[in-house]
Amino acid sequence: MIITSSMPKNGVIFSDGIEEDYVQFNSGTIARIGVAEKKANLIVR
Repeated sequence: MIITSSMPKNGVIFSDGIEEDYVQFNSGTIARIGVAEKKANLIVR
């Protein structure tokens, strides 16, 4: 999936539910989202 931002300012992308872990996504920025080649496992003790 390819997404291009049209937000002039204050655009952000975050995927983990924590907005503080954002990447700026302002006008003209392109995000390419796809399936990773490797798989990770989260282990909680």
